[in-house]
Amino acid sequence: QHVERLENHRKTLIDGVKTILGGLRSAVSIEEIEGELKKFAPYGDEIREELEAAEHRRQELFEDASKDMEQLAKDDTKSIVQIEEMLTKYESYPNDVRRSRDQLKTELAKLVAKVREELRQIAKGNDFKAVQEQLDKHAKTPSAQIAGVVAELRQRQDNLVVVFCQELERGKA
Repeated sequence: QHVERLENHRKTLIDGVKTILGGLRSAVSIEEIEGELKKFAPYGDEIREELEAAEHRRQELFEDASKDMEQLAKDDTKSIVQIEEMLTKYESYPNDVRRSRDQLKTELAKLVAKVREELRQIAKGNDFKAVQEQLDKHAKTPSAQIAGVVAELRQRQDNLVVVFCQELERGKA
């Protein structure tokens, strides 16, 4: 009788684990899947099918992350903020997506350098409209990586306003 109760309890445990692992087929979190895989690995052959399905879902998530990062890296309209957000989204993913993450980091570095140079060139000029357009564009979605150059641009805008007002005063005189 005790053996039968133990056997029934074991069956109940296995069924519960199968249900939990079955739910991972639609998981959206790598951490969730990995935590459950580690927790239930000792159950072995009795849940092999469910473990394999969870592992398959884990691989799908890695592939999706890699595709997302690779597509954004190739996108000519990407912004610094979009890249930073995606890198943050996938920062906890293990090395399975390292190549794609590194590619995206490289693209971020190139884009940051390009934007910084563009903003510095605009800050050197006297085109108030160009300064304002860039401030509007970058102030709404600030990135720490270009914050210093945006501050320089804001200072340039202030200087242009002062110079413009001085010229107006001279024109009245």
